[in-house]
Amino acid sequence: MTEPTFAKLLAAAAFLCECEPDEILGDVRSPGAVRAREIVTLAMHGRGLSYPEIAAWFGRHSHSAFIYLHRRAVGRLGDAANQLSEAINA
Repeated sequence: MTEPTFAKLLAAAAFLCECEPDEILGDVRSPGAVRAREIVTLAMHGRGLSYPEIAAWFGRHSHSAFIYLHRRAVGRLGDAANQLSEAINA
């Protein structure tokens, strides 16, 4: 994944969830920022990135939060999670 692609994912998720890209990258726990992190994690994992690679893009050492985010997003969205991931990655 390239820096411009990551920036586009952040911008799209921020727009959809009505938050700022900095909130997605930070420790903000507002519903919009958390939902945006879920969307970005789904998209990145759908592109074949591992959880440690996703964590690195977010500037984090531990990838466990991204495993949780991905599972939660898939559980919450069900089949729509796969459709969303496919649409973002198309």
